Amino acid sequence: MTTHIDKWTQFLSFIISQLPRDIDPQLLEYYLKDPVEISEKLREIFKYKETKSKSVLESYPIVVDYHAVIEPLLEWGNYDWISPLINSANFPSTREGIVSTTFHLFSPTKELETKHILTEFDKEGLRAAELRELLAFRTQHRKVAQALPIAALGSLLKDRTLKINSPFSVFIGDEHYLGLESISGLWHPMWCFGGVPKTIHTEIARRATAA
Repeated sequence: MTTHIDKWTQFLSFIISQLPRDIDPQLLEYYLKDPVEISEKLREIFKYKETKSKSVLESYPIVVDYHAVIEPLLEWGNYDWISPLINSANFPSTREGIVSTTFHLFSPTKELETKHILTEFDKEGLRAAELRELLAFRTQHRKVAQALPIAALGSLLKDRTLKINSPFSVFIGDEHYLGLESISGLWHPMWCFGGVPKTIHTEIARRATAA
């Protein structure tokens, strides 16, 4: 069965494959500095319109080790590029145990602010996924939604400019990237967001404590 996210992935892959390889480097640099203009051009091409259609939630089982430090998880994920700010010091574990749960992919059909995405999760009995849950999903379901950026709004980091960022993962071609994205402003419908149940499904193990 072809899912909404599969269609997005196929569509984005097609668009990337059709881009000319001889674009003037100065033109590329111009659009990189002014992404709003290229976004407006794309909206015009595809006649983008706001819609009130229900956003899509797709579910995948995952096992999360909340004891794990970040660095080994990054190695297992075979990432080609990782933001230097994504490490154990900036994202310490706030939970315990090795847990079997469900990772829900929320795919909005219109632009939303972060607070509205969190509200949608809450309506479904979910909370925003954290970094370890995103890493578990990407490792255990590597082929799902590869071309779509997936953000984990449950883990936030304030940078030197006081901007609040969320981790996200995306495949660009065959390369896997793990970066940070500001949570301010509107999120474009190309973004997906991870969510997990507020109540843990099954705890597989808990770290032993000293007597």
